Amino acid sequence: MDGFEEVGLSKLVRQLREAQGWTPTQMAIHVGCAQSHIWQIENEKSRGPRGWVPSEEFLRKLSVVCTSSPEGEALLRQRLLLLRAREVVPVEVRGYLSSSVLLSMPEVFLIRLQKDLGRGAAAVVARVDGSCRLEGRLRFVLQGFGQLTAFEVVLVANAVKQSVDQYLLAAGYLSDGMKMLLQEYEGCVNLLEVVAGISPTTRRELEDFRTRMVTMGQKKQSVR
Repeated sequence: MDGFEEVGLSKLVRQLREAQGWTPTQMAIHVGCAQSHIWQIENEKSRGPRGWVPSEEFLRKLSVVCTSSPEGEALLRQRLLLLRAREVVPVEVRGYLSSSVLLSMPEVFLIRLQKDLGRGAAAVVARVDGSCRLEGRLRFVLQGFGQLTAFEVVLVANAVKQSVDQYLLAAGYLSDGMKMLLQEYEGCVNLLEVVAGISPTTRRELEDFRTRMVTMGQKKQSVR
């Protein structure tokens, strides 16, 4: 998946803890478990018969204490439970549990966004999140999970006073400005792919748009 990556359950639990600024002991207190259990999950090690994979109850509690809105809690809970399911089912069917909820925004977009948000300063993130009505999702997107729609990317770009075209490009979306470039320059599809690491779906959209523009141009010339 070009420009995207999936994060395993143990890594996600660690990311959630670090995003909250918690030590393993503090996370254990919030979730209601032993500190050693947090260590076992993050390191995928356990001497017990049930192994390191956390229970559904643990993950449901974790999704509550790590989010500030019902929408964010539901998204995180779904992702955590999907990741847990991938750990406990046979390897042969694990791939079928892949879902867009497990995907993150392209790395180039996250790096740009982190920089424009003052390296993810909590107050700035909260302000932009509120102005864009993202319901607390922005800080999770910055941590590498969850996606923004093209419309939401435009809102964020305007909120941080940055180029909408550049933000959409970095996020792997096709902007009006890029459509104009496609109409003028045949090599633009390859250029966009190199610059932004666009997803296969967006690449197909770019190529289809380019084909339509060429066809329209040929029809106009034949009429003349």
